[in-house]
Parts: sequence; C-alpha cells; structure tokens
Amino acid sequence: MHLLLLAAGALVTVIFTLSRVQPIFVQREPVVAEILRHDYVDSATLRAPWLNAPTDVALRTPQFLGDRERFMRDLLRTGKVDETRAWSLADVAVREAYRRRVPPALVLGVMLTENDELSSTARSRVGAVGLMQVHGSSWRNALGRLFGTNLRNDTTNLRYGIYILSYMARRASNDAVVDSASGDVSLLSDSSWRTALLHYNGCVRGTNTPNCRAYPVTVQRNVIDNAKTTCDGLDFEACVARPLWLSTRQPLDGVSVDVLEGECVALVGESGSGKTTLLRCFNALVQPDAGRVLVDGMDVSTADVIELRRRVGYVPQDGGLLPHWRVGRNVELVLRLQHAN
Repeated sequence: MHLLLLAAGALVTVIFTLSRVQPIFVQREPVVAEILRHDYVDSATLRAPWLNAPTDVALRTPQFLGDRERFMRDLLRTGKVDETRAWSLADVAVREAYRRRVPPALVLGVMLTENDELSSTARSRVGAVGLMQVHGSSWRNALGRLFGTNLRNDTTNLRYGIYILSYMARRASNDAVVDSASGDVSLLSDSSWRTALLHYNGCVRGTNTPNCRAYPVTVQRNVIDNAKTTCDGLDFEACVARPLWLSTRQPLDGVSVDVLEGECVALVGESGSGKTTLLRCFNALVQPDAGRVLVDGMDVSTADVIELRRRVGYVPQDGGLLPHWRVGRNVELVLRLQHAN
C-alpha cells in the first residue's frame, strides 16, 4: 500500500509539472526559418540554387526536390491533371526551369495563362500549340535539333517554352535602362519581367491580340493565385521578379580595385550586387571572363590553385553541406583535413 501511495503521489507531481512547464522549443520556429529572417542572409540565392550553382549541382539539392513537389501540388490543385501527370509535368518543368535559370513559379504562371486546361493538343487561332502555346513556325527550325519537333509532346513543349522564356528574359535584361538617378533594382526587376513576358507573348504592336499588353499582369495574377505552394509564402517580387532579374545579370562588369598590403577594405552593396563574386575571384573559385586578378603580384589565372588558396584566407558567411557528397563524407571533412596537416 505504501508503494502504491508513493507511485500515485509521483504521478500527480509529474502531471502537475507538465501542466505548468513548457519545453523551451515548443513555440520556436525551425532553425532554418529563424536564420532566413536575418538581413545578412541572401534568401533569394538560398531558395534558388539555380541562380549561382552549376545545373548538375543545383539539381542534386534538397531545394530542387522541394520545388518539384510544390510545383506538382499546385498543378494538382487545378483539378485538371491526376497525380501521375502532375508529377510528370513537374519533373520536366522544374528541371528545365533550373537548367534555364527561370523561377519555377513563373513557368507555372505562364503555363496556366497560355493553357488553363493543361491540354497537350491545345491550339490557338494563330497556330500556337501545347502546354506553353509555342509557335512551331517561329521556333522549330532553331530548337528542333535540341528538343525534337513534336510540340504536342508535353516534355518537348515545356523545353521549348522554358527555353524561349529564358531567352526573352535575357533580352529584356539587356534592354533594361539603368536609372542613373535612383539605381533602384526593384524598378529594374519589375520592368524586366514585364518586358520578358510581352516578348514571350509576341506583343509588339498588339495587332493579333489587341489586349496583349495586359499579358504580364495576367501571368502575375496566375502566379499569385495558383503558385501559392511553389512560392512557399513569398510574394511575387521575391518569388519571381527578383530571382529572374538576378539570373540574367552579369555579376561584375568593369570592376577595378587595388588593395594595398596591410589595408582593410570593405565591399558594401545590396544583395546580388556581386560582392561575393568579386571575393571569389581572389582565390580562383570564380574565373573572370576578361581582365586580370593579381594577388601579391601573382596572376590568379596561371597560379597553382592549391598554393594560392593556402595563402588566401576565405571565411564564408554561411556554412553548408557539399551537395555532391554523402552526409558522412561532409562530416568527416574537417577530420580528414586535420589529419592531412
């Protein structure tokens, strides 16, 4: 009896304690989300590995798998496709979006604007065909050897459409006029995506489609309404406009800087302005297309890379796993380096 009373008392104590005490982690947001809230993190590049990473590396990231599944779920929500076809379309669409450096949400917005029934055999009165409403007469000769010529095939049509969208985005970026007074990147990115979509739609004079000037707004509305999962809580600027603008920009152009021995220099600029790219030139993580980079009189382009990096310290802002290695090999990396030294 004594033991039963003791057990009952202990149980009451535990229940009382649990009702009064909350574990400190219960109401805390995930660590990744907590990190992303900080201004020093360029969340655009974290959420869009296709911006900077080589395509084969970007396609092996967890972000790609997440983007593909989110794209699939948005397709499924339209009620126009079953799960099997949604997965099939999402795999091709997101893979090509990564390859052509186009935001996946923009691809979804264009697809639903051009063909909201998601019909492979859809044909417009001006001859555009398939999911992305591609004009075969305009593009088949140029892209047929790359992607094939059957535009009613979903994979072929998506590859054409996303390639054309990427091409038009680069054209729009090159045509963008920098406002020398404000230098406002948000204004440039806004102008760029609108122009890219007008080019994609073929809206030059508006003779074929009188209201074609409204096309960018229609695509934007489709992204906002139908790409909620793909955008994962981001607004249109963060999900589409800014990443698209960053993907088409040349990171550095006409940069000339001298840093003397013992001198401390800070590179100041907004996210995406090329600060990290410039630093990576000093240890040959990035090779410039033109010009020279000298470190203590040594030309980086001809230097022994291992010797160079032994002499140049580099501390990245954010750590991370090497995506082409297994977790175990990543964890062992520091021990391997310590043993080598």
